[in-house]
Formats: sequence, structure tokens, C-alpha cells
Amino acid sequence: MMEFYRGKTLSNIMYAKQDGNTHWTSGTTPVDDAWASKFHNWTMLWDQKRVSRSVDEQPWTTFNVSDRDEAGEGKKGERER
Repeated sequence: MMEFYRGKTLSNIMYAKQDGNTHWTSGTTPVDDAWASKFHNWTMLWDQKRVSRSVDEQPWTTFNVSDRDEAGEGKKGERER
């Protein structure tokens, strides 16, 4: 899920841990009023290996499925724009 509010964007990925509990991986990017006043194309693409998110065809964040450990906890591998 990707959303904009209060001068920043918020990008989340939620996945289930092995015990069935959920885990959130999130990232924020600050934006100014000029950016917020325009229309933007938000895209999320995923496959078995990764989830990639972009805005206006510019990559913002990537979550690699292999970056989560055995217990389902995300490792520090998500990149922020």
C-alpha cells in the first residue's frame, strides 16, 4: 500500500510470519507542496522474489523476499528513495 499525507509518502508491505502473525515493512519519503499538487502514477510490481514500488516510473522501494529470516522478520534490506 502506498499513500500520501502530511508532507510525505508512506509505503508499506505486510506479510505473514511463519506463526501466522503479520509483519509490516514501511518507508517514508518527504515531499513538498509542489509535488503534492500534481497527479502521480503509483505502481507496485511483485513476483516470487521481490516487491517493487515506484512513483512516476522512478523506483522508490524494493522488498526482497529472501531478505526475511526464518522467523519471518524482515532484515534491514529495504531501500528507501
